[in-house]
Amino acid sequence: MALFEAGPAVHGYTDQRWTPARITELICAWFGVRFHSSGALHEMLT
Repeated sequence: MALFEAGPAVHGYTDQRWTPARITELICAWFGVRFHSSGALHEMLT
């Protein structure tokens, strides 16, 4: 979770909104795993 707690701006986004697409991109960039956006969001919330 620390990866996301820093906020989107730390990862180069201009605002502080985490969208499903941004979550998916970040997971892929850091872990090399591609999730469907709804699946990634579900994993974040559970």
